[in-house]
Amino acid sequence: MEFSISPEMMFIHFSHFDQSLKCFPDKYHSLFFTKDGVIPQHFGYVCPICVTNCFMVDKDGLHYTSDFSLDHFPPESSGGKLKMLVCKKCNSEAGHSYNFSLKEKLEHISFNKKIPLSTLNAKSEITDVQGWYHSAMTIREDGETEISFKPNPKKKLPPLDDWIEESKNSFDWKANMTFGIPDDKKVSKSLLKAAYLYCFLNFGYEFIYSSNGEFFRKVLNGEVEYPITVPTFWLDHETKIHEDLALPVGLCFIQKPHNWQSLIINLSLTLKDTGYKCTVPILIPNPADTDFKQLIEVQKQIENNQEQEVSFVPLKNFLRENIYDSYSQTWTAVMKEYGATSL
Repeated sequence: MEFSISPEMMFIHFSHFDQSLKCFPDKYHSLFFTKDGVIPQHFGYVCPICVTNCFMVDKDGLHYTSDFSLDHFPPESSGGKLKMLVCKKCNSEAGHSYNFSLKEKLEHISFNKKIPLSTLNAKSEITDVQGWYHSAMTIREDGETEISFKPNPKKKLPPLDDWIEESKNSFDWKANMTFGIPDDKKVSKSLLKAAYLYCFLNFGYEFIYSSNGEFFRKVLNGEVEYPITVPTFWLDHETKIHEDLALPVGLCFIQKPHNWQSLIINLSLTLKDTGYKCTVPILIPNPADTDFKQLIEVQKQIENNQEQEVSFVPLKNFLRENIYDSYSQTWTAVMKEYGATSL
């Protein structure tokens, strides 16, 4: 079995997460140690998504159950820059199942806002040309819309090439273009996965092994639905909810208005081809909110009061300060400083 992660990347993840993992011996020992007896000195890491695949280093060397790869969150195609080690199986499944939908969503938003160079791909059926062909609709620099029945001019497609040549002097034809619509459920999963990995980055294995972490994984596996809207709202230059685009990214706390107070992950998204940028906040439960009552109430407040200005406070990463119950301590800190409460 191949293991392709560099020693430097392993060290970075061990340094940040190993002691957090060791707070939960009953959760991970059985993955590493199959025999009873004294547990040897070791460094360990468990895939935060499947919580099954893992790797470990002890005096006898490296042991692993699967190869690992670096997973961008949000997806790299949507502007994600942070990277987390997850097993290749989880990385590949997310990529094929739902992560691609986030880029599709951004492309549709960018096109609808008529941002130059925005492109929507389509399938076209053309009068008297057998079969269907890839095509595209693009917003030009002057704001006009341009249709291309052959986006890749170098590719040889004899029936289409003949028609394009003949149609230069004729308008006696019709074409049907079919555009795909982004699957909002898959878009939500991609955003939730990014928010989940942000939580892991900040809270470590306390979050992963919590009931809320388990619930996130059930959502990603399609077993349950997230109980509130994802994303909560989209923030870009046309959004009235906040005038400033320079919002803090990552783990934050909604300080104002008071009845919106909650933990939130702000995801920064960018579509490279057009430069469209937005910030997408994802509400996440506090450690005590195992039935999501608080988030459901906050969601209602947001839906009924969209014109209010929102104040986000970036939160520090307690895990970097060797505080291994950082999920609990983060909420304790905001309750103390800002008077946040649990329902």
